Amino acid sequence: MHRTSKFFLSFLIGVLLMSSVGNAATTEDNCLISHKITASLDLQVDEAKARIHAFQGTELSKEEMCSMLDQLLDHPIGKEVFMCKGLNGKNTQFLIDGALDETNTIIRWLCDKAPAVLATRERFGIFQLELQKRLDNNVHSASIPCGTMNDLLRLNIAGKSDICFTGIDLDPESLILAAQKAEEKGYQEICNFSKTDAWSLASFVNMFNLVASNGLNIYVKEDARVVELYKEFFKILKCGGTLVTSFLTPPTLVSEDAIKQRILFGTIIGVGWQNFRTEDLTRAQLTEAGFIDIEVIYDSQRMFPTVTAKKPEA
Repeated sequence: MHRTSKFFLSFLIGVLLMSSVGNAATTEDNCLISHKITASLDLQVDEAKARIHAFQGTELSKEEMCSMLDQLLDHPIGKEVFMCKGLNGKNTQFLIDGALDETNTIIRWLCDKAPAVLATRERFGIFQLELQKRLDNNVHSASIPCGTMNDLLRLNIAGKSDICFTGIDLDPESLILAAQKAEEKGYQEICNFSKTDAWSLASFVNMFNLVASNGLNIYVKEDARVVELYKEFFKILKCGGTLVTSFLTPPTLVSEDAIKQRILFGTIIGVGWQNFRTEDLTRAQLTEAGFIDIEVIYDSQRMFPTVTAKKPEA
C-alpha cells in the first residue's frame, strides 16, 4: 500500500475511534440507543404536527404541510435535516449539487426552488471565484468548518506548487467524507484534517494565507461571540492573508417560494438557528476583529453575501 494511502486509512480509523471513544456498546445498549433515536424522532414528529395544527396562516393548508412533513421523513436527507434542524457538510453539498435524479417532491423543490438553497448554490460559486483568484504558489488554505471541503477540493491547482489544504471541523463524519474526497481527487498529499473547535484555533496561529468559512455565524445568536470567531480567524491568518466568509441577511423576499420556505423551516422543521445580520454590522464586527479592506459581494437574491477581508501586512 502507498505511504499516503496508509496515512489516510489511519486518519479515517482515527476519526472513527475519536467519535466512538467511551461509546462501546453491548447489543442491549444498541437496542436502547436505537429506541432513544426512534423515541426522539416520534417526539419531534409530534411537536411538528402540533406546530402545524397551531398554524394560523392561510398560505398553505394543514393538509399540504402534513404532506411536506411526510415527504421529508421519507427521504434520508430530509429526515436528517428534520431531526438535526440544520445541514451538515454532506447534506449542504447534496443540495448545492442539485440531485438531478431526485424524485421526492419536497427534496426536488428544495434543490430547484427554495430561495435559501439557490442563494447557497450561488454563494458557493462566488466563493470558488474568490478563492481561486487568491490561490498561488506556497499558499496554505484552511476551510472552517470544512464539511466535505469542496470549497477547496474543487479549486484548480494545476501549475501551482507548494499548495496545502487544511480542513477543520468538529463533525467526525464530515472529516471522514472530506478525507475520502481528497483521496478521490488525488489531493491527499496536500491535505490535512483536524477535529477542532473553530473558537479554539490556538494551534494554527499565523499558519494560513487563505481561510474560507461559511455557515458558522448563522448558528450564533450573540454578536460578541461572532466577533470572537472572527478574531480566531484573524490570528490564524498570516500577515496579508485573506478571509473569505459570508453572512445571512434579514429576509426581504415575499415570493410564493419564500413563503413556502419560511413555513417549511420555521413551522414544519422548527429551526431556531437562522441569525440574520446586516452588511453594516458584519463590517463592524470584522473591523473590531482587526480586518481591513472588507468587500461584500451579493448573490442575486441578496441573501447570502460573500465577504472578503484582509489581515494587515506586518
